[in-house]
Amino acid sequence: MNQQTILVVQTLSKLAIIGKIEDVLQSLYAYFSHSLKRTQKFVEMADIVETRGQCILKNIKTRWNSMLLPTKRVLSEYKALILKMH
Repeated sequence: MNQQTILVVQTLSKLAIIGKIEDVLQSLYAYFSHSLKRTQKFVEMADIVETRGQCILKNIKTRWNSMLLPTKRVLSEYKALILKMH
């Protein structure tokens, strides 16, 4: 079972869309982690659209399953992110 999981992850990681998702996660984390002012504005926007305003998580590329939690966080804060980035 473990070998099959590794093979699936290796195959999926070669897809261009996975690379693009990783790039978006990394860019969002970098954008918010380097500026307290941006983070505060994001939290203000989250209050407006009634989301939690939780911080964006970092994707750790050495772990194959590390994209799951940051992707869930981005999707849960999607409305606030769109409003902030607009």
